[in-house]
Amino acid sequence: SVVGLDHECFDRVYDRLAGADCVVFRKNYDDAECTEQMLAKMRTGGVKTLFDISDDRFQQEAGPHLRHMIAQADSVVTASSMLQKIVKQLTGRDSSVVGDPFEGLRGEPRWSPDGARLKALWFGHGSNLDSLQQAFPSLLQAGKKRPIDLRIVSKGVDGIERACKIFNGKHRHVLALRYAEWSLAETWSSLAAADFVII
Repeated sequence: SVVGLDHECFDRVYDRLAGADCVVFRKNYDDAECTEQMLAKMRTGGVKTLFDISDDRFQQEAGPHLRHMIAQADSVVTASSMLQKIVKQLTGRDSSVVGDPFEGLRGEPRWSPDGARLKALWFGHGSNLDSLQQAFPSLLQAGKKRPIDLRIVSKGVDGIERACKIFNGKHRHVLALRYAEWSLAETWSSLAAADFVII
């Protein structure tokens, strides 16, 4: 079962999970205390608990929450060997690596640009566009050496085509933005055409 959790449904969720063999918790940056309380109740009830940590935010506001969950869970799972090392270094806990699942054929890294402009790709949820914008100064600087066409693949981002047009009016000679509506087919074709991907 996949179950959402907040204070309003806390008792219902507890009743639903109390008979579980194991409960996997993920980070909660909105209401950390709620998740921490549920983990404690599960452990008290004899349910095995795992904490799945997927990003390093130990130095940010979420740091105490991450440390608490790692200390209290029966087992810890990380998304990469690098994160596994960070968890060990900062908390002393061992963890297991369970990589993210992926769809499609396994790609092979390559660097073989064939045009005058490099083809870059960014895809993700519209709520993460601010992280892409943080990369613009570096991309603009790199584009002075070799111009870049950046394809932005996302879904339902209001005003993005207009924003791209305004941006291109100022910076097209070094960095040009193109928007494409997300679909699985678009993701694979954009990946195949890209020289590099911005993560």
